[in-house]
Amino acid sequence: VSGSRPSNSQNIHLSRLGQMRSCSGRARTTGLANDTILSFLEPHGDLESAIETASEYHSDLKANFPDFLELDEAEQVTTVQAGFTNFYDVSTINPYVALAAAGPWIITVKGAVIYDCGGYGMLGLGHAPKAVLGAMNQPHVMANVMTANMSQL
Repeated sequence: VSGSRPSNSQNIHLSRLGQMRSCSGRARTTGLANDTILSFLEPHGDLESAIETASEYHSDLKANFPDFLELDEAEQVTTVQAGFTNFYDVSTINPYVALAAAGPWIITVKGAVIYDCGGYGMLGLGHAPKAVLGAMNQPHVMANVMTANMSQL
């Protein structure tokens, strides 16, 4: 991709990330470089999906929580997790707030693109797998060992 011109679609996705990155407040997470992002956009539809979803969510945050977007990334993490008891060492907590994800791709509130190949979100089928979302996109009985349901077959 280096040396070639990005397609219109690629420019749109980079522009969306740029809008997220333009909010003030210091970012700790740099994520992948734009050249690297461009090389993965078309062969990995999950990345495009994650960026599109993050852009929509970011617009909602801008409308409803503008002060949050202006915080430094470290303050954003602290704000989001306020009131939670975390049993992990502080040094092991991810330094970002995940805004959207699809497959192995995470987009942070600050617009960083992260390739997740080892986090909890990648257990099973990855972040927001379409097959699972499609299967869940209907009413379900909360079946368990005490309440049998046909979904358990």
